[in-house]
Amino acid sequence: MAPTLFYHHVRVQLGVEDPLVLQALRSTLYHLGCRDISFTGSLGNLRTAIADGNLDLLIVATELGETLYNTLAQIRHGELGNNPFLPVVAVTVRPTEKSVQDAIDCGVDDLLPFPWTAGYLDERLEKLISARRPFVVTSDYIGPDRRAAMRPGQQPVQPIIVPNPLRAKALDRKSDEVLAREIKTTAAILNADKIRRLAELVVRLVNELQNRAEDGEAMSSLSEACLNKMVTATTSILKRASGTAYAPGATTCRTLRATAMQLRDGMETGEAPNPMLLRPLTDRFIVEFQVDPAVTHIGLPEHLRDRLPTLQLREDVA
Repeated sequence: MAPTLFYHHVRVQLGVEDPLVLQALRSTLYHLGCRDISFTGSLGNLRTAIADGNLDLLIVATELGETLYNTLAQIRHGELGNNPFLPVVAVTVRPTEKSVQDAIDCGVDDLLPFPWTAGYLDERLEKLISARRPFVVTSDYIGPDRRAAMRPGQQPVQPIIVPNPLRAKALDRKSDEVLAREIKTTAAILNADKIRRLAELVVRLVNELQNRAEDGEAMSSLSEACLNKMVTATTSILKRASGTAYAPGATTCRTLRATAMQLRDGMETGEAPNPMLLRPLTDRFIVEFQVDPAVTHIGLPEHLRDRLPTLQLREDVA
């Protein structure tokens, strides 16, 4: 027997401009029992609602614009709103390969094509309640685990079972207070995992910079990109490390960042970066941030090396 779902406890925010999509969503949600449904067709108003609201489900249309994906990524990275685990469903009227990939990369739970057949949205929400994917954390991604297999050169990433506000309200009928405690506890675990992934990336970047120097390519654009990403990654670590077990490593991390900045600035005046200036700091950094020793023996995997000049690491991670 299917469990009884209490959708009338669920707070829903819609970010949809198309009136046909909006009507289809509101009609289905109302039929399911949802009564607390807010909606807007403005991305600015949507961001305000996410920041101010205590939401259980967010449904957005990808047609709101490319900056929508940055908004969704900010939710996952803890930069917008108070819940990085907010269930997010994206709806698309005109799917393209890029829009689908962008939606996946920013950490949505599900992506639905519109129009849909009767009962389709109901089924997708029930699956999100009963079988939500665990989250994974990498240096540039936080969100549902969609990996079919590990890529060559990647280190194992342990999935995290995260709070599911939609299930908590529609099935488990948890109070806001209990759910808030679960979110806070899991967010701390996620934050520590993010620090570890960023620390691993820093070591890989130092190794890659050394490889470039040994190959006579110290002044290449790839070397400059390594240093830029190193500065960004160490900045993110410093913002996240306060109050965690990694706080004592902040001094080493700060010195490593300053040295990377000096090497990067030196490239602008024609001075080749010397990775050996980073090595003693990196060795200490590895110990203080408990970086897997295996990471110290490999450079960046090919899929990251190819993307390095454009790889997005968020400088404003909280």
